[in-house]
Amino acid sequence: MKHNDIIGISIKMKRMVGFLQYIMLAATAVSTVFIVPTAYAEDNAVSEIPATQIEITESNAAIQAVPTETDSKNAIPALTLEEYRKNAVNNNHEAQEMRYLYLAAKETRKMAFTKYFPQAVMGGIFGDTNIIPGTLDISLQGMNITNLFEHEHNGGILWFATAVQPLYMGRRIVNGNKLAKIGEDAAYQQLKMKENEVSLESEKKFRLVQLLERKMETVIAFEKLLDSLDSMVSQALKNGLCSKTDYLRVQLKKKEVSVRKEQLRKLTAIAKREMKVYAGISPEDDFTLSYNDELPQKPDYSIDALQERVPERPEYKLLVMNVQAAGLMKKIKKGEYLPKLIAGAAVYRSDSYIENKFSESAGYYNDSIVYAAMAVPLSGWWEASHTVKELKYKEDAAKKKLSDLDKYLLLDLENKLTSLETAYDEFRMAEIGLEMAQANRAELEDGYNNGTVTMADYLQALAEEHNESDNLEETRNKYFQARTDFLNAAGR
Repeated sequence: MKHNDIIGISIKMKRMVGFLQYIMLAATAVSTVFIVPTAYAEDNAVSEIPATQIEITESNAAIQAVPTETDSKNAIPALTLEEYRKNAVNNNHEAQEMRYLYLAAKETRKMAFTKYFPQAVMGGIFGDTNIIPGTLDISLQGMNITNLFEHEHNGGILWFATAVQPLYMGRRIVNGNKLAKIGEDAAYQQLKMKENEVSLESEKKFRLVQLLERKMETVIAFEKLLDSLDSMVSQALKNGLCSKTDYLRVQLKKKEVSVRKEQLRKLTAIAKREMKVYAGISPEDDFTLSYNDELPQKPDYSIDALQERVPERPEYKLLVMNVQAAGLMKKIKKGEYLPKLIAGAAVYRSDSYIENKFSESAGYYNDSIVYAAMAVPLSGWWEASHTVKELKYKEDAAKKKLSDLDKYLLLDLENKLTSLETAYDEFRMAEIGLEMAQANRAELEDGYNNGTVTMADYLQALAEEHNESDNLEETRNKYFQARTDFLNAAGR
């Protein structure tokens, strides 16, 4: 047998053993299935993801955006409630973080899908023999070939390419993809919850500024009335028709109104700055608020209607997905203890070089192989009996949580409806209170003009009218916030 032929046979035997080891490693690697975390995203870019539209009208119709208005005096843009809410949902940093988590979940689901495809690998190996000096004694078919390895350093290179296709992995790939889809859907509901939260909070901030501005209007009207009264009392004091005490009472009330006006100015400025920060609006941008005079309407909802809304709540959908995910995790764990079957194909070539003379090959060998492999985990069956039971208990816990919280979600809806009904009743009472205060002030004003009512009583009547006017605006604001809170909770 020729010198090069014997070297080629020896290298072939060594490479074949090594390549079979590589195949077993590849089969083990393919048996690993990617488990998907909970997250959500859409196919569009972050800036292109449409914000969830939250409906807040009693008739279940979305608030219509009003075209941007402009103050004719100073050309400052007027911002509507709907415009501000959309701006907040799109630019709020917490909502943006949830969208990034959504995008991550979308990519995770796509990664899980690639587990259906063959796993391809290309590589190469370089080797140098006889690194530790010594005598090598090998015999082949009765021939001593020790003299073939008398050189201290002989080089070899192996190139290979292989593809492995999983055929059956205990349904872990299938269930892993289902779990990835649940993770995406769950993240969507989490994003929806965050957008609802941002929408509700943005409306609160908008209506707070609106409330402060309307209180300022009331204070300014009260201030003008006091200015007129001050002029009358000052003239009457000069003519000796009223006491100095009455004059000082008017001055004190004017001072109180002036202080209140300054407080409202500062509170409005702070509330407006908070609006900008929350919605990601530049501090340099200025705007006025454009709002309508919508009146509260009496709520009209039944318990049966509320029960139907519970499954529409994102919180409920997340609980359902939690049960589904727990069941899939149990199935995936079971799949780890089932047989695995893969198929694969590979091609490889080996070259040998005496004394590492890579410009002069001493011989080469190439071949290809198609194979199938099956693995049955035997020792893991004892562990499986306990691990699967553990996941079964977790699945039962998720089902119990869904059953219990289902009732609490209905109670939460009923509580929010009660708050809405209470807010409406308080608004109606505030309307009556203001009407009564206006009537009382008119009566005392006539009495004061006729000299039958003191200045102190008249000023007290003016103050009560002012307070009732503020109270009406506060109850109106409370009603609309309670309505939005209820409709958001109802999944609208």
